[in-house]
Amino acid sequence: MLRCNSGLVQQDTVHSRSHQPDRAEGRACGTVLDRLVRVIWAALIFGTVAATAARGQTRRETVRTPTLISGLVTDPSGAVVRGARVSLVRQADGTVVSTATSGTYGVYRIDGGTGTYRVNVSAPGFATFQSPPIVIHASRANVQVQVDVMLQIATVLADVEVPEGTAETAVNGRDLVLKGRAVQQLPLDAVALQEVLASLAGSSSAEILVDGFSGGKLPSRNSIREIRINQNPYSADNDTDTATGVIQVLTQPGTNQLHGYAYVYGDHSSLNAANPFAEEQPPYYADGAGGELTGSIGTRTNAYGTIEDLQQRTNSAVDALVLDSGLGLAPALYTVPNPRTSVNAAARLDAKLAENNTLIARYSLEQVKQSNVDVGQLSLLSQGLNESTLTHTLQMSDTVVVNAGLVAETRLQYIRARLEQTPVNTAPTVVVEGAFTGGGNARGELEDHQDRLELQTAFSVAGQKHFLHLGGRLRLTRDASVSRSNFNGQLIFSSLDAYGTTLSGLAAGQSATAIAAAGGGASQYVIAQGDPNATVTLIDGAGFVDDTWRLSRNLKVSYGLRFETQNLTGDQADWAPRVGFSWGLGTAGRQGVPKYVLHGGAGIFYQRFGTDQALQVRRFDGIRVRQEVVESPQLCLSGMGMLEAESCGAAAPFATPSRVAAAGTVYRVGEGYQAPYVVEASAGIERQLNQRTSVRASYLHSRGVHMPYAENANAPLPGTYSVGNPSTGIRPEGSQLNVFEYESEGVWRRRQLTTGVLVRGSRFSVTANYMLQFSNDDTENDGVFPLNRFNKRIDYGRSNSDQRHVLTLNGSLNLPYGISSWTYLRAASGAPLNIVVGQDLNGDTQFNDRPAFATDLTRASVVRTAFGAFDTKPVAGQTLVPRNYGQGPGLLTLNVEMGKQFGFGPRVSSATSGRPGERRYSAELQVLALNALNHPNLAQPVPLVDSPLFGRSVGVISAGSLSPSRCFDMQLMVRF
Repeated sequence: MLRCNSGLVQQDTVHSRSHQPDRAEGRACGTVLDRLVRVIWAALIFGTVAATAARGQTRRETVRTPTLISGLVTDPSGAVVRGARVSLVRQADGTVVSTATSGTYGVYRIDGGTGTYRVNVSAPGFATFQSPPIVIHASRANVQVQVDVMLQIATVLADVEVPEGTAETAVNGRDLVLKGRAVQQLPLDAVALQEVLASLAGSSSAEILVDGFSGGKLPSRNSIREIRINQNPYSADNDTDTATGVIQVLTQPGTNQLHGYAYVYGDHSSLNAANPFAEEQPPYYADGAGGELTGSIGTRTNAYGTIEDLQQRTNSAVDALVLDSGLGLAPALYTVPNPRTSVNAAARLDAKLAENNTLIARYSLEQVKQSNVDVGQLSLLSQGLNESTLTHTLQMSDTVVVNAGLVAETRLQYIRARLEQTPVNTAPTVVVEGAFTGGGNARGELEDHQDRLELQTAFSVAGQKHFLHLGGRLRLTRDASVSRSNFNGQLIFSSLDAYGTTLSGLAAGQSATAIAAAGGGASQYVIAQGDPNATVTLIDGAGFVDDTWRLSRNLKVSYGLRFETQNLTGDQADWAPRVGFSWGLGTAGRQGVPKYVLHGGAGIFYQRFGTDQALQVRRFDGIRVRQEVVESPQLCLSGMGMLEAESCGAAAPFATPSRVAAAGTVYRVGEGYQAPYVVEASAGIERQLNQRTSVRASYLHSRGVHMPYAENANAPLPGTYSVGNPSTGIRPEGSQLNVFEYESEGVWRRRQLTTGVLVRGSRFSVTANYMLQFSNDDTENDGVFPLNRFNKRIDYGRSNSDQRHVLTLNGSLNLPYGISSWTYLRAASGAPLNIVVGQDLNGDTQFNDRPAFATDLTRASVVRTAFGAFDTKPVAGQTLVPRNYGQGPGLLTLNVEMGKQFGFGPRVSSATSGRPGERRYSAELQVLALNALNHPNLAQPVPLVDSPLFGRSVGVISAGSLSPSRCFDMQLMVRF
């Protein structure tokens, strides 16, 4: 009876389990004859059907298998790697199923049947590459699986077996690599793309490196091959600190076969939500088209080219508070069109000069034009600027594999950038603090020509236990600028009441003295004149050496030293040591992969003096451009909004050159200026739960030393200046000259805890990170002035970027029938709000003074708010409100992309098997919902405590360049 189930019936049982798991033929044998007969007949019939189905299934599987796995093998610079050995390894037992070699153009093809595999790639001078598990089901057979490979030089010793997806120095928990489909699912909109990448990097000021070069602009999405975020942060060749973040962008290389695509892009306001700050939402739209072509030129050169054109009819919403003809409060609510056009084009050549020498040349062009820039929120229509930028970028990279242990790289970049801006109105600017900004734009006309040259060289030397990486970089930036900023004059009123009182007094024919006594009059008048031309040249150099020492199979230590120098400042010799480690603990699985990985590091990172600050020093030297800041000026407004000096009895601002010298403004670099630097240390742990899931946690501590800021070195001594009386105040230098110095005595501290989880399956991938941070400083950048230059520590408090809680989620899902989805979620607590008054209370010409906590609620200067009662005219004994005391609104953004891909045309035969493969042509329709929840992400509230709009947001943060509300972007792409 048992033997009756060991033959055909058992075979049927196996078959039934694969197709009908709930059946159990083991009960077929019985002791009663009639049951036995019925079972035999049933078994015969079932066996016949099953055998027939099995033969059909075998024929179908024979046709379906093997599956073609192919891809492109490149080095870190994007150059193709020829002759790399490719192995297809079965995941279960480590058996090498098949091998291949990358061809002349770096392409490999290899066949594999149903199962789970890994692709291993090795080449002399490079680290061994191992792909994530590739699962091939019978239903996926006869399809092509693409696995592109980028071999690493700098991590040649990275074959320490750490969990899959773990970066060698992923010490901050924010490392990420996006390539292939993950890149194509990112937003096509340039603003949305930048926002997504910056948030994934953990900083809005993250540095962007394009093909290893600094100073470049983010390429268009379709020309990007791979994006690496916060990789190898403690390598000595990295000049950006971990807290700031680094986004490395690698562009598309050429291929040996003719391929390409064309796409159209569109968006229309009829599909989108309206701006909540627009009373009437006028139509807006975006449309564009582009394409790509790649192929070979001869037998040793591959070429790639792309172009795209995007037209956007956008609108900005104004939500300000003005005075009507009767001098009563009136809201200014309207929208202004600010159309934007952009053209991006790029071409790249990958040439094999010799068997061990590859040259890459890339040229890109970007042209952007936009009208009515600066209009929106409190800035009225007259503040519009028309801007045009044109950027040419030429990059060349030469890689020579000298031998199996030595690789030499030389890179050269030239960027030529041109910027023009023209105000639509050249009238004097009228600023009413906390209410509106009208008149002409104070930024004025600008024509800026910047030329940037960068040369890099690096050598990689691989030994048995050590991997040495050393090199240097030289950058030269020349910036020639013609700027007429403040040439139109700028009049500042402390409040809408002061502005209304002034207009009322003028209408009544009152004198300036009477207007001031009634609480009117302007607080400050700024005007510049002279030669607007200025040219600066900045040169900075760096050298580095970095060694990675493999102490054992699961333990590596890297250590290095970086040297930096720059002209213009007195500090010209900066040394930055770095150290990092990665240690795998415990083993799991047949391949002995560590269960845990400990990693950490520490280092010093310097910051360089920028061209904007250098131009200020050169332009405002007291000779080229003379800028005067007049406190409480006796100037009047005419009915046309033009500045005059008639009935109020004031002399013209530039009556004589001597007055300019006495009350002018100069910029200079302080004698004690030192290069700012950040000291960072971090440690983390990662745990591989299974083949698909890993979790991580890390702690990062950053301390900024010699942080930059600007100050009025000739500000009046404390207690000697009387508000409204510009003749008062004892100044250190004995004159009325405003001396704006760039100094570096600020401090900055950040503590950051990051946790994350990564889940990857055959059809999906999810990365989620939560970050808790505490950031404090007493300055934000070298353009920020302290409240009191004689006591800078009273500004120490929360940083502007101190968003306490940040949650990000990035996931992709591949569904049947060619449908894919991508989701990006970001939720963050609000940034702090710095509460200020609308006056210069200490005579340093800056409107950054803060109120005090009210001690006498009967004073007329007391304002009651949701944050408490504040006194806008502090007196002795009162405590000033701390910097960034208030709290801004939080942020919630959800972007969702759905795509459908389908093939058409004849099938292309596999190069290795000769059997039919993919269709020659494919098309994909993508729909991207930006801010899918239509959550109004409010801008920072008005910080002026005595403004009627205090604490209220008058705008929203845009998820993309088209609209801040929910938008649906659609793209149709055809590939061949």
